[in-house]
Parts: sequence; structure tokens; C-alpha cells
Amino acid sequence: MQIIHNHPFSALVFETDTTLSDLNQHVGHVARDLAADALASGLDLAGPVYWVYEGADGRPDTRFHLTIAQPVLGTADAPTRYTRREMPPFASLQQLHYGPWPDLCAAYQSLIGAAMQQNLKLSGISRELYIQMDWEHPQRNVTLVQVGVDGMI
Repeated sequence: MQIIHNHPFSALVFETDTTLSDLNQHVGHVARDLAADALASGLDLAGPVYWVYEGADGRPDTRFHLTIAQPVLGTADAPTRYTRREMPPFASLQQLHYGPWPDLCAAYQSLIGAAMQQNLKLSGISRELYIQMDWEHPQRNVTLVQVGVDGMI
């Protein structure tokens, strides 16, 4: 696997400190609200929604920082309810996951294993980009999982 260098982008963001056990309270409605707010403010949607995990370790009760980011373009004609900020460049190993989100752990295990094999230092940040979402048929979900790396150990 090779390191992918992702470019910075502008986004409307929702941020909170949470745990994996409490993630469901943010599923669905935050992304809808971000997109609706962007469109109502005159911004264009510029890509799929990102969930950015800083300090998550896979344990259900570990507190970490979550950013849900909707990429946007343009200048807002009206105020937005959310913060607009530049998401930084991001170096990662990445893998597409097809299927339900509870099965994402396999993608993380594969990516972390590849990082260890290549003697790469993990950054402590991971991202999930929701390419295709299907609430009724979760086996149709397509998620790009990115595990951040800082270079060689």
C-alpha cells in the first residue's frame, strides 16, 4: 500500500468530543444539517461528508475528538450555523470498504497492519468518507477509510 497525500479543502464542520459507544447520536442528522445549511447559505457541496476521528483507539468508551466535515465551495450569501474551516492536508493509507459500517473494523485492521509492515508511524487521526450510503440496504454502503500516517518510525 502506498501513502496517499490528500489536499486541504474548505468545509462546514460540526465538532464534539465523544466515544465510539455514543457515535449513533450523530449519524444521519448532522450530515443532513451540514448540507442543508451549506445550500441555504449559498455554498456548493464539494464532495462526500467526512468523519474525522482524532484519538480514537477502537475501544468503545475512549473519549476522542470527532469532526464531521461537509466540503464546500463558494462564498456564503447568508450566515451559516456551522463553522467553516480549512481541513489540513492529510497523509494516509486508504482502502474502500463495501458493506455495513459495523464491519469497518476489518478495513482498519488491514490498514494498520500495512502501516506496521511498512514501518510507518500512525498519526492518531483517521477519516471515513461516505461515498454511498443506504440506510435500508447497508450492504450497499461504500466508505473510503483513511488511516493517517506521519512517515517512517
